Amino acid sequence: MTSLQAIASLSVKTMSPEKIATNAPETINIQTLPDNLPPEQHLEREAFIGKVPRDVVALKWDYPSRYQLNWHSHGRNQLLYPSTGVITVLTDTSVHVVSPDNALFIPAGIRHAVKMRGTVEMRSLFLTQCALPNKAKSCGLVHISPMLREMLRHAPDLPKGYDYAGPDGRLMSVILEQIDLSPANEIHLPKPKDPFLLQMEQHLLVCPDDQKSLEEWAKALGTSSRTLARRFNDDINMTYRDWRLRIRLLAAIEHLAAGESISATAHQVGFNSESAFIDRFKKATGLTPRRYFQQNLSLNTLINEK
Repeated sequence: MTSLQAIASLSVKTMSPEKIATNAPETINIQTLPDNLPPEQHLEREAFIGKVPRDVVALKWDYPSRYQLNWHSHGRNQLLYPSTGVITVLTDTSVHVVSPDNALFIPAGIRHAVKMRGTVEMRSLFLTQCALPNKAKSCGLVHISPMLREMLRHAPDLPKGYDYAGPDGRLMSVILEQIDLSPANEIHLPKPKDPFLLQMEQHLLVCPDDQKSLEEWAKALGTSSRTLARRFNDDINMTYRDWRLRIRLLAAIEHLAAGESISATAHQVGFNSESAFIDRFKKATGLTPRRYFQQNLSLNTLINEK
């Protein structure tokens, strides 16, 4: 099961807030995960972050594959970075797939849910408005350079009350300078609200290779293709064909990041040929699949592009 396939049934799971103040990462035993996160535990974690008298709070957790975090939000802006594995982040308005080449910037107050694929070593920065005065107003990918990657891996090990004027404070300043919130090459998937479109989304996230035409969907939903096309335009300002393509490309990123070949990925997400997939991927991101993952050498060895 991929992250996209599980996104409609995310369940709440997290670790105890008492351990957040420690510098050691948490290793989660998937056999003993709680079924639900009590709201008070999330509030305690948020209270801890809010009480740290610094503009940047760096935390880390280790998650097993398929681990899920249900809907929640934070009082601070968050830079969410999977240094290993792949995460799929769902918001009320969009879906984002994040690999170790990128982090996701999530503004304060934005509801989101997270699904892990592969073992995920999560690094999170919780940032005040002062830390990033020119913050983005919506979620978006942030490119992570090799240097920034290593700094993000190290940041959670620093004292939470680091000295602004000391080496730790200077490192945090460099990290902030390296965070570029300008738009990255991202395949953005708007999330529909229309009930017909939501039914289609639920199915296509599980079966991105489904070849149903708009006419066939209209018949299955008991409406006309003209009405369904109008719903797409009114709800997400996209055509069905373009929206389905983005679902396929997001699913493809998950498969590629998990180590599957370009040829196998192309067919699993509904493309008739490898060349057609590469062409569509490049038109959407400006990069070929290999170039998209170029910054992460461990992923490069897994992707076989002709």
